[in-house]
Amino acid sequence: VSIAVADSDVDLHVDDTQTLVVYGIYSDGTAPSILDNSLFSFSSSDETKATVTEHGGVVTGEAVGTATITVTSTFDPSVSATVTLTIS
Repeated sequence: VSIAVADSDVDLHVDDTQTLVVYGIYSDGTAPSILDNSLFSFSSSDETKATVTEHGGVVTGEAVGTATITVTSTFDPSVSATVTLTIS
């Protein structure tokens, strides 16, 4: 199993919010499915540009610039994905 985030390149305005959607990608050919955000931890590379709720995946644009959001499985930390946010 691997994960992917819908819209892995997100554009936000300052003070806008968006909830990230995480999909499970299965190696057996099963169709991808939306997974509950509570199964993941979310972190921002630069909280002065964008913040994210730790287990909800709600991102907020804080200032003009870019930040990378890392999504990591709480069950298997080797399973992760990233999202690039551009805040304008």
